[in-house]
Amino acid sequence: MQTIWLGLRSRGGAALLLGLATGVGWAAQALQPKVLIVGIDGTMPSALAVARTPNLDALRSNGCFSARAVTHPVTHSAACWTAMFTGVWGDKNGVNDPNNNFYSPRFDLYPNFFQRLERINSNWNTVAYTRWEPLKAALAGCDVVTNFASDAALVAAVCQQLTNNNPDVFYCILLDVDSAGHSYGWGPTVTNYVKAIETADARLGQIMAALTNRTTYTNEDWLVLVLSDHGKHDDTVENSRVTFHLVWNRAAARGIMWPSPAIVDVCATVLKHMGVEFDPAWDLDARIEGFPLPPARYGTNLIFNGDAEANSGTNNYYIVDDNQKIDRGVAWWFDAEPITIGVYGSHPNFPTPTSPGPTNRGRNFFLGGWCPNSNAVMSQRIDISNLACDIDQLGVEYDLSGFLGGAGANTASATFTARFLDADERLLGTAQIGPVTAADRGGVTGLLERHTTGRLPVGTRLVEFVLAMTAPQRTNDASADNLSFVLSPAPAPPLVVQPRVSAEQFQVEFISRCCRLYSLERTSDFQQWTTVVSNAVGTGQTLVLTDTNRPPAQAFYRVRCYEP
Repeated sequence: MQTIWLGLRSRGGAALLLGLATGVGWAAQALQPKVLIVGIDGTMPSALAVARTPNLDALRSNGCFSARAVTHPVTHSAACWTAMFTGVWGDKNGVNDPNNNFYSPRFDLYPNFFQRLERINSNWNTVAYTRWEPLKAALAGCDVVTNFASDAALVAAVCQQLTNNNPDVFYCILLDVDSAGHSYGWGPTVTNYVKAIETADARLGQIMAALTNRTTYTNEDWLVLVLSDHGKHDDTVENSRVTFHLVWNRAAARGIMWPSPAIVDVCATVLKHMGVEFDPAWDLDARIEGFPLPPARYGTNLIFNGDAEANSGTNNYYIVDDNQKIDRGVAWWFDAEPITIGVYGSHPNFPTPTSPGPTNRGRNFFLGGWCPNSNAVMSQRIDISNLACDIDQLGVEYDLSGFLGGAGANTASATFTARFLDADERLLGTAQIGPVTAADRGGVTGLLERHTTGRLPVGTRLVEFVLAMTAPQRTNDASADNLSFVLSPAPAPPLVVQPRVSAEQFQVEFISRCCRLYSLERTSDFQQWTTVVSNAVGTGQTLVLTDTNRPPAQAFYRVRCYEP
């Protein structure tokens, strides 16, 4: 809780005090936690957007959604679903084969969430119903694993399981959308592909009806996650790696998920919902998705994982596995291009802990990685709509900063841009720092600080951060660390107060602020305060607060201002 007070003493000794208080709290969970994951294999968000999906829409209305989730760079089911189950990317779990095989998995080091759950509580009933027999290789530890020949048969069995049994964590996968893509083609203009999505939605409706009609449903806290593992195989980033995620739960956030999630985040979200505390030794790449984040606040860095410390770094640009160059994904960022995380001093080309750079650096930094086209980009969007009144009325100022650099005389460099968007995601303006060139660094490996300031354009509701790294060759030595975006309210105009005192009344008049509530309070001893006017709504115009029952003896007054 932060409180800011301004004071003014009025005629006759009455004290006028102005206060603003904000705070965030989390609700406790009391019901029995349970999880249902419905995978709709091979669904492209662009096709989902044109399909008629009343059941998905119903879940979205009481949950949150992203059409900008990112999946494994090898856009095939083995790699993608394994990333979801293990909560780590393929450079750790070892499943990266473009031919959809499970060669040399590292499940001993990175087990799936079923195994982690069973180790903590073997009484939990874990179930997986699949449509692809080889997927069983990634489901060790699950109590029940059954493969089905059709989506219709699988859905019937899911409904029976939900009706007659007591699953705690339940995963199932619908395959017909992916099959339609292989048979007819992919995308929003392919009629049979879109129809397959609509059929999958109808089957989701059957599953949700069975879930919500359970006799024990009112005593249960179901977390439902619906997602795709990939779009079209081996195509562009937008067509292949961009997928959708939906999170439905009583405590879930509402609306669009910003920052957008990654497929590895499902693992962390399942474990957290089941009450499992994370062990740092698990080395997860995942973060929790779909639940409310603290609202944007003044005076604090609003970038999630701006210091590259949210998941572990690496000692190289990539690993080679199954003839693929696989890099480490970056938590909290839409990291569909090959930016990765390096560890200071772990490679001859990397900056060291004593190289020029942040004095408060951690272990890791952002690294360009392996770039087939010599360019790498990652992005993150945040929602600042809770500050809308200040942005549009008094104004809000920003400070964009970060450390940018590279290696020796190599010309690889980074820029960091903030893009200011309105509620419809239209661009209103930008701010940029960088690049820091090799000449700026004097040919020395390291990072230099850059920053810029300004005022948010009126109408800004979202901010998108874009870290872009360019290099003269595929091995990209551009680096960045301690990326920061801090907001502060523009100085408010002086508060002009006009108190009036009569035999029966005390009255105060002032110019109010939009999106604020005001109360008038009275005391005679500064120990106990009585509220005489409450929840008066500020409009940006003159506001008058009146005590119609002023005591005959001396009294003191204050005006409190707070956010709704």
